[in-house]
Amino acid sequence: MHLEDAFDFEYWFRYGFAIADRPLLVSKVDVLRAEYKRLIFDFDKLPRPPVRYQIGDPCKQNNLEMLSHPHWSSPIVEQIALWPDLGRLAADLLGVQRIRLWGTSFICKYSGAASKNQVSWHRDMSFWQCLSAPRLLTFWVALDPVSPVNGCMEFAAGSHRVEAANVGSDADLDDYDGHPLVGPPGIISVHHCLTGHRSGPNRSGIDRLALTIHYMDADLQYVPGTPSDTHINVPLIAHRNNNKLDEAYFPVVYTT
Repeated sequence: MHLEDAFDFEYWFRYGFAIADRPLLVSKVDVLRAEYKRLIFDFDKLPRPPVRYQIGDPCKQNNLEMLSHPHWSSPIVEQIALWPDLGRLAADLLGVQRIRLWGTSFICKYSGAASKNQVSWHRDMSFWQCLSAPRLLTFWVALDPVSPVNGCMEFAAGSHRVEAANVGSDADLDDYDGHPLVGPPGIISVHHCLTGHRSGPNRSGIDRLALTIHYMDADLQYVPGTPSDTHINVPLIAHRNNNKLDEAYFPVVYTT
């Protein structure tokens, strides 16, 4: 499978995101859905459990589950995240020589008319200022059909062309219209770490599950003292004295 053929590179460079022209991981959808259920059911028994998202204010958000770094406990998620072909595609999109894994997540928006599991406009780099440059991207894999009814992703086209000094402020994203990701299970999108994105609440009758895989330029380093020092990955950066990332947690996936 030639992943590069499924993405419009010109569109990516112009708008900061791209959507595959066909489902690419259909054969993995059922097993990934089963893995999510297994991780939730066996969470307290897992030898190396993912980090579980805690909702800060149930009055503002509910019916949302996020498991960060499920590849620690799921061989199938690890296999996909370390897939060299996906790493090569990330390197081509970012224009870098080496790609390192920054993390993975399962994100589930449970269904229900009263669900408040929307996610507001944001740039991923606002949470990743602990890294030395905005050279990261995210692949988003739908494990259910996605549409505005069940809270699909929306991208702020062109918002990746933000001034470096303004990274950390997402206020400008309100000026953009959302470009929704609509498609069947197995469809993949990719967005730059500076591209704004959001998603609405799931008001359908079925849960909406997705897998995200975050890649970075392997030569990026840790930057101490930023607002992102509270990010869950910072304690995993063992070599903070020399600002290098620990290979055990952030392996190199692809090298040209």
